[in-house]
Amino acid sequence: MKKPKDSKKAILELHWNVTLHPLAERELQTIPADMQARFLHIGEMLEEL
Repeated sequence: MKKPKDSKKAILELHWNVTLHPLAERELQTIPADMQARFLHIGEMLEEL
């Protein structure tokens, strides 16, 4: 297998966009505030990758 001459060509930049299904959003609203905050924080971290 050949290595690429320019390693930048082998790197993919991915951008995450986290959205909630309406049913999941309703369920999220039923869990304690600290768990909601953790869930939302994980989504924010994914979007910042």
